[in-house]
Amino acid sequence: MNCIAGSSTKATATTIPARAAAGRNTRSVAGRSNPPERFPRQTSAAESARVGAAKPEIDSQHHGLVACRINIQIRQARLSDAAVIAEFNLRLARETEQLQLDAEVVRQGVAAVLGDEHKGRYYVAVVNGTIVGQLMITYEWSDWRNGNLWWLQSVFVKEEFRGQGVFRALFEHLVTLARSSDNVAGLRLYMHADNATARQTYERLGMSHSHYEVFERDFVLDRKKGTQP
Repeated sequence: MNCIAGSSTKATATTIPARAAAGRNTRSVAGRSNPPERFPRQTSAAESARVGAAKPEIDSQHHGLVACRINIQIRQARLSDAAVIAEFNLRLARETEQLQLDAEVVRQGVAAVLGDEHKGRYYVAVVNGTIVGQLMITYEWSDWRNGNLWWLQSVFVKEEFRGQGVFRALFEHLVTLARSSDNVAGLRLYMHADNATARQTYERLGMSHSHYEVFERDFVLDRKKGTQP
């Protein structure tokens, strides 16, 4: 029997757009990243989320051929993952914003997060021992809610694994962690306003459009472009 590449982990797969779902997510929201007071219990490797099963199934959309489900393991990133995460971030910037970031600065930025959970946390999706997707969370303390808002950033899925439920698995794992913590008030992200595919993806996952807009002054990238006053 033949297995079809690019098949879904679920019957209703979430499509990850060619532009990574979070749009302009390579940067933090300036002045809005504060460490949480407490972290939810970290899952062990044995407890990490696993989605799908490594077994074939009949897919009527492919004329009765057999489509292979993939096994996706979600875990918190480790310092040894830094090189892969940095490369994903560089690719994300090129793909979504046509930006050529300074590779050394990105490597240092990734290592800083992996070495200090007060800055944020990365989670990675692993298939057959290989990292195929990632996202990062940073924190914003909400005095209105007396809790942290987790901002989803640096979302990236390798092109050959898009449309197979990788982002859905990452997102659902994050929701589970957030709900298990008594000081997480909600999840937020920002994206390009014209990214209709990403918008549909987030709405299918239960997120809603807010009335807020993001304003920024980017001292690092503006300096690189020579546009900083």
